[in-house]
Amino acid sequence: MKTKLISRQNVLIALGVVMVVSLALTILTFPIALIWIGQPVGNMAAITADVFGSAFSVAFFMAFALAMIGQRSRERSRRNLL
Repeated sequence: MKTKLISRQNVLIALGVVMVVSLALTILTFPIALIWIGQPVGNMAAITADVFGSAFSVAFFMAFALAMIGQRSRERSRRNLL
């Protein structure tokens, strides 16, 4: 019997955790970047906010794509049963 290494549900949960954490860190670092704009601390905070924002968007689109794939496979299996 063949078993899956990682289930789709676990991947979606992990992506959800990545989205929550990266969004929270983006929200925390962006005001620091605005307060100390042009200074080294502000520049580093801006780069950090950009990295966490990018991580959020990548995780969001990956979760969206996996949800679409799951929906299509459920529809396909439902049609095969009829």
